[in-house]
Amino acid sequence: MAVYIVEDDPLVREVFATALDTAGYDVVPYASAEAAFAAAEVSGAPPEAWVVDIELSDRRLDGLALGNMVRLRWPSAGVVYVTAFPHLLNDRRLRLRERACAKPCDITRLTALVGELIETT
Repeated sequence: MAVYIVEDDPLVREVFATALDTAGYDVVPYASAEAAFAAAEVSGAPPEAWVVDIELSDRRLDGLALGNMVRLRWPSAGVVYVTAFPHLLNDRRLRLRERACAKPCDITRLTALVGELIETT
């Protein structure tokens, strides 16, 4: 059960990766949306779930845009959006395979959200 983490903050990325790895997931962390999407394209087996920071420092592709790309390319994939700015989701209705977690995101909650998405894959 593969999970890609797309988070530009290295400390947060490491905390998320450690928690999900401890929970038994095959975690692959990325600092940019472009790198994660490109890796999934060539992997032959894209991840079942993605944990995506909405506000990435690389402004070419933000987390919401990445989530849309993932959902179009791999409809069965789940996406957990994490953000320190939950108001960015106010006008967005989350789809069936999407979840959200406001930072600071409780690790137990994050792990549970990923588990929900993978169980329904």
